[in-house]
Amino acid sequence: MGTRFGKYTLLEKIGSGGMAEIWKASLGGVDGFEKILVLKKILPKFAKNRQFITMFVQEAKVTSILHHANIVQIYELGEEDGEYFIAMEYVNGPDLLKILTMAAKSKKPIPAELCLHIVTEVCKGLGYAHSATDIYGNPLNMVHLDVSPSNVLVTWEGEVKLTDFGVAKVSASDTPAAADDRLKGKLGYMSPEQVTAKQVDSRSDLFSIGIILYEIFTLKRLFLGRSEIETLTNVRDADVDARLARYPTIPEGVKEIIRRSLMRNVDSRFQTAYEIEEAISHYLFEHRLRVTPHAFARYLDELFGRDRALTHDSALLADRSVAGMPRGSTQPNTVVNEGRKSRKPIPTDSSDARRLEGSHFTFKTGQGGTFGPVDAKNLIRLIRAQAVLPTELTSVDGDPWQPLSEVTGIRALVPEEASAPSESPLEIGDFGPRSSFRAIADIISRKRSARIRIRSTAVLKEIFFRRGKPVKVVSNQKGELLGPMLVAKHLLTADQLQTALQQSNTDGLPLGATLVKLGYIDAARLSSALEGQLFERFVSIFAIVDGRYEYFSGSDALGEGIAPSFEPIAAVVEGARRYLQPAFLDQFLVANADRSVRLAADLPFDPSQMKLTPREHRIYTAIAGRPTSVSALMRDHGRTPEARQLVLFVLYVVNQTGIVRLA
Repeated sequence: MGTRFGKYTLLEKIGSGGMAEIWKASLGGVDGFEKILVLKKILPKFAKNRQFITMFVQEAKVTSILHHANIVQIYELGEEDGEYFIAMEYVNGPDLLKILTMAAKSKKPIPAELCLHIVTEVCKGLGYAHSATDIYGNPLNMVHLDVSPSNVLVTWEGEVKLTDFGVAKVSASDTPAAADDRLKGKLGYMSPEQVTAKQVDSRSDLFSIGIILYEIFTLKRLFLGRSEIETLTNVRDADVDARLARYPTIPEGVKEIIRRSLMRNVDSRFQTAYEIEEAISHYLFEHRLRVTPHAFARYLDELFGRDRALTHDSALLADRSVAGMPRGSTQPNTVVNEGRKSRKPIPTDSSDARRLEGSHFTFKTGQGGTFGPVDAKNLIRLIRAQAVLPTELTSVDGDPWQPLSEVTGIRALVPEEASAPSESPLEIGDFGPRSSFRAIADIISRKRSARIRIRSTAVLKEIFFRRGKPVKVVSNQKGELLGPMLVAKHLLTADQLQTALQQSNTDGLPLGATLVKLGYIDAARLSSALEGQLFERFVSIFAIVDGRYEYFSGSDALGEGIAPSFEPIAAVVEGARRYLQPAFLDQFLVANADRSVRLAADLPFDPSQMKLTPREHRIYTAIAGRPTSVSALMRDHGRTPEARQLVLFVLYVVNQTGIVRLA
């Protein structure tokens, strides 16, 4: 039954550290609702220690700001009968230390691609934490200070999460960092600047990442000595070349990443966790290695086998603080029906799946046309990219049209990693001309890392932002796929596309790489085309008139994106040019004719980034020059129907992007 603790039920004690204890707990609700989580409680002997309570509270306040798929989430800081506690995400699985120990014991090395996957996922969470801001947008300049295997938690489903920000150094916190911050953490995972009492910044954590990368590949400790002094000396000297020379099985490309991460000179290291992530992604791409959480989960099952139960909650058997948000990704097997999500059962007959492997699929498009045919391998790619949804009508080898989800055997054909449980958005709302421009401009101006999922009757789009820049847009619109887009722009013929698709299946390479390999397009033009694809997919979200959006903080797939060279806010303005309708702008005028217009006190960005045309810029100059009113602008600059629409367009854009206020 458990013991009541306020609104929680304590189910079992699963760990105790130096100053706190860890409980598995449940939170009940109406109609049998129950959520399993973890409570971290201050031990009774420290309950009246104000210094520790202050640290405990500060830990919760700082980590509650972090919301990312690769950082464990904190839900609540509370007090019950004088006992302070933190409610946090329950992670069902082992920590990385347990995995490394088991791998060494059973002599089952972790495959190279999984080693790199683990570190990539940690870098995503760490990079987000390093660039995090407080609720007012001020940089936290956070340094974790204790990046180590025991603070990397793994679920049995293969998700990787960073935890224990309890000793993190945060310059923007309202409690100054303690004088001995540099000596916190585990000795064997400190940086040279930590052990020599020099100033540390986020690059100290990157040194720890290098240590972890070495140890995952070798299953040996890197700097651990026979005493603490020897360990500190090993870290201080950071001599890794001799150690790497003992392991010829480590690929040279990986050794280079390890070496650069472990440079004694901080300026010679990678400068951000995202740089390490990108270096690993580049290595995986070059060597045609593909990794998924599902593949990692299979390895964990093989590694632990019957011993899996012995690792129950092992990741929580230490005094840790945690923060973050549950991992989530889109769910292709979710069917939307009148605003509700429901799962439609999909047959899993393996014999039908084998039949489908040789089939071809044609889809009906929203414009009355068709798309395809595509073979089974390309179908799987399209599902993973969300370019094909379960509800879309398909014909298999010329058979009658039916929803893809009802094709017998399709679930067995598509690997499990193509679908994942849905996550809860931080915010939902309407998406159309009344809200879309302001919402997207806010993400850009505040330089947020976020993800927006947008749905309408026939459209599903997902935009990934990294520090305010759209780096990836997923779309189910067939014309926005790379191949059809290149054909539409006459950069590729339809026959060349079909040949490239067949070769891509044979080689296992992405379509773009295959096009370059076949000589159909050069690398520079492909790069330009990919950015053009990103731009068009992003701009076209503003064509959605009656949609709904879901907002997620952070992103779990940003490493796959590209850094655009175009100004994001200029793309927003281009979306307004293309898709704002005169009737809507007329409604805007009627609603705001009597309002005054003022330039914002703090401009969210440089207006030149909007890339206004000369005529648009003249209108903007009139708006920004002095306080005026909507009616005065129309009287002075909107004398013709064309001029009227131009004034309304500029006024609406600068208002929605935060440049001007309508009082």
